[in-house]
Amino acid sequence: MRAGNAPRASTRGSSPNGHGHRGSRDQDDKSGVTGDCHAPFCGSPGLRFPRATRPSAPSADSTAPVQPLMLRWGGAVFWLGRERDRARVPAKSFCSSATWGFAGRRGARACSGPVGWRFLRLTIRPGDHACAMSSSLIPAPVRTPVPHHELLVQVLARVPDPRRRRGVRHPVGALIAVAVCAVVAGARGFTAIGEWARDAGSAALERLGLERGGVDESTLRRMFARLDADRLDAVLGAWALAGTVLVAGRTVIAIDGKTVRGARGGGSSAPHLVAALAHGSGAVLGQVAVGEKSNEIPAARELLQLLDLDGVVVTMDALHTQHDTAALVTEAGGDYVLTVKANQKSLYAQLKALPWASIPAVTRTDRGHGRRATRTIKVVDVPVWVEFTAAAQVAQLRRTVTRKGRRTVEIVYLITSADAHTAAPAFLATWVQSHWEIENCLHWVRDVTFDEDRSQVRTGNAPRVMACLRNTAITLLRLDGHHNIAAALRHHARDTDRPINLLLAA
Repeated sequence: MRAGNAPRASTRGSSPNGHGHRGSRDQDDKSGVTGDCHAPFCGSPGLRFPRATRPSAPSADSTAPVQPLMLRWGGAVFWLGRERDRARVPAKSFCSSATWGFAGRRGARACSGPVGWRFLRLTIRPGDHACAMSSSLIPAPVRTPVPHHELLVQVLARVPDPRRRRGVRHPVGALIAVAVCAVVAGARGFTAIGEWARDAGSAALERLGLERGGVDESTLRRMFARLDADRLDAVLGAWALAGTVLVAGRTVIAIDGKTVRGARGGGSSAPHLVAALAHGSGAVLGQVAVGEKSNEIPAARELLQLLDLDGVVVTMDALHTQHDTAALVTEAGGDYVLTVKANQKSLYAQLKALPWASIPAVTRTDRGHGRRATRTIKVVDVPVWVEFTAAAQVAQLRRTVTRKGRRTVEIVYLITSADAHTAAPAFLATWVQSHWEIENCLHWVRDVTFDEDRSQVRTGNAPRVMACLRNTAITLLRLDGHHNIAAALRHHARDTDRPINLLLAA
């Protein structure tokens, strides 16, 4: 017997025997309780029955056997009945790991109603296997966590296919997966991707979803030229968001742009792409293209609107020190850290004129790469005469670098919406220094390791798609713990299974 439609949860009800529960719906849902029973014979939390299907209650002294009720809801199976009638529940419903009792928000336990009825729920402990019940009325309620190796593949499958349905042999997600694996192995263009797919063999391609033979370079070239690059960047950015780490207690995102110089040709300008990179992990969280008759500022705002900025710190260079950009970040619940240079003449002059000599400093010295770098930061609450959107603090950062006995000094000014309680001077210095990861860990790698500026991919959306594939390969390698991307590419190029295992484990 099934109790009609799916019952809705409720938070009302109490037990006459003093064991009633009262709590929020969220609390109940976490442990399997589905609400309060409004049947007249049960005051314990349980299921709400549709009025037409509510059973009548037996008398308290009734000895006649009563068939327990079986209820299904959301994959869970509940049995409602009396202890004396438990034998009437089908024996084939039981597993060796089954436990009986009331499924309350405090765990599975018995809870009797006024006439001896109980809510009974069949549960399977995590890690146990379900019973084989080919003809059973009760499906085994087993919850299996999604394997990690399916996550990125599932994300790629959500990219819309630009091809006509007729004649399609391979799903678009599988083709993108092949391209990502080839780029992880060092491929720099469509010809190299096609060669990697041919050498990989059918068994390796089947692991990526190509079940109808191999794929050639022309297929990949035509599809990537028509692929929705915005959608591809969005879904891959959402996947990479899980790989972010905290830097000085906050999630920090760097925004910066790069031009794909090799894609210039045919009277068209080279595409300029603005990317978002997570400090600390090196994961690329998104990318948008700058319009032909536009600049990087509106593109950065478009990218910020695609990101979840609640509680996030956004670092950007002096080009983006704009009131509208600052308002966009703070209204989304984040904080900004912006560099102030001469492009904001009034603001720059105001910050430069502050009495920095009388403000205490925080200093740190690093040694490495044949140089000694000393960073000194001074931070003060923003003065009332400095007008900038949501500004809370301003800072002066002095960098003194000594290399081979030669010393250079650079002074920059910062403005941030983070107050002194959430952004101490040492934190600000760390965020500003790690902003350069987007240059060193992303743009430099694409330029030098992948030789992006000499790439001849120019047709349609293909240049941006190739840039996205490089971003994804870099993200995969960074999250896998590789710091030297060139060495990581050589490592994965020596064995076809290595890039596939890396992709399927992401």
